[in-house]
Amino acid sequence: MYNLKMVYRRKLFLDSVGVVFAFAFLFLAEYLLYTMQGFNFFTLLRSGSSIPLLVFISGAILGMASEYIGQFSINWWYYPSININKSLLLILPIFWGIFMLIMQDMYAIARTFGFHLIPAVLISTFITGCLIEGINLYTKTWVYKGRGSHPLILAFGWLVLLSFFFVIGFNAFIINPFGF
Repeated sequence: MYNLKMVYRRKLFLDSVGVVFAFAFLFLAEYLLYTMQGFNFFTLLRSGSSIPLLVFISGAILGMASEYIGQFSINWWYYPSININKSLLLILPIFWGIFMLIMQDMYAIARTFGFHLIPAVLISTFITGCLIEGINLYTKTWVYKGRGSHPLILAFGWLVLLSFFFVIGFNAFIINPFGF
């Protein structure tokens, strides 16, 4: 019984680290973009713009679509905490929305450094992917399995699929929030 409590507390701590990291990464990206350009999603929100909300909701929708394919259809990853408490699935779209804001911020930061479209997407996605997957190595907030755990599949998923849907495709077909 005591050992089970320790395992649960450790998992709760690691999940909390993941949550704090997500918000800290968002605030850091927003701070960097604001420092470099004088604007970010928070300044847009403060000025009454609905763009941040549109980007957030789009990220939640795109993210949950990828969940239904990757997690539920082809079974390439899962969230240990959600397996224990299914109601946590309800907050997953929030983190996909945060992810979209981060991806857009990081892309805008790369463009601010003068990188053209494709290099900016690849660099920003690579940095974001390394940071997010790095924290996941520590927290094990989600677990890859089967083919989804192969490094080439992960790299393809990040550098091709996520970068296309969350940056290139979104900016080209939905809205380019910062005009880059």
